[in-house]
Amino acid sequence: MGCATQPHSIPLPAIAAPYATVTPKGNAQPDDTAWQHAATINELSHCDRKATSKLNPTVVKVLWDKDYLYVRFICEDDQIFTPHAKTRDGRHHQGDVVEVFIDPIGDGRQYVEVQVNPVGGVLDVLHMNTTSQVPSSTPILPREDWPTNHWGVFEWDMPELRTASSTHWQAGKPVQWISDFAIPAKTLLRRLAVEHFEPMQMRINFLRCDGPADLSTHKRTRLIASSWAFVPTGLPHLAPGSMGIITLTDK
Repeated sequence: MGCATQPHSIPLPAIAAPYATVTPKGNAQPDDTAWQHAATINELSHCDRKATSKLNPTVVKVLWDKDYLYVRFICEDDQIFTPHAKTRDGRHHQGDVVEVFIDPIGDGRQYVEVQVNPVGGVLDVLHMNTTSQVPSSTPILPREDWPTNHWGVFEWDMPELRTASSTHWQAGKPVQWISDFAIPAKTLLRRLAVEHFEPMQMRINFLRCDGPADLSTHKRTRLIASSWAFVPTGLPHLAPGSMGIITLTDK
């Protein structure tokens, strides 16, 4: 089930996610022991290949069961900036946010994007491509494809999606925030005409938007974008062919 076609000449990261023998609580709290046996990505990389500055550390953890793909982001941060707060479908990438892109078939024709910010704001988008190019073998689709041959349906809300966030402080300052995702198989696998995950491969990417903000003007002063599978800053929605590969391993 699923497809993991690799774009030409682009090395793709890969991760094997184990079956969750203990279901994550989904409360974004650091003491949830279900994540101890998760697949772990210990760092993301700059989306700007010329950038040399040190990124705030980000750890991504992944598990699955028949009903959900579970993702946890652990983000070190000394400034929490959420200009759209908990607004559903706010442009949360304008502040601190973590993002997951998933293409369960791997053809780049339809995939989902879910963003969660440190205070629980959510943006979910259904992306669809009708471009004449082959999205699964094109690293970045042409900008002019939006919106003629590419649609991002921002009005769509993913049924049965569950998310949570928490922030953690020391000496009156933030030091870390955590976001949990539970992404439902029933919704994600609709094109495959199945309702449950099983051992399979999918295309996936994990991203984070960070950077300093001027709280007096309520605007970010510099965007620092990082990702697991490389995509240029601001273009992950046009990069289905650049997503990495996730294998859901047998329990």
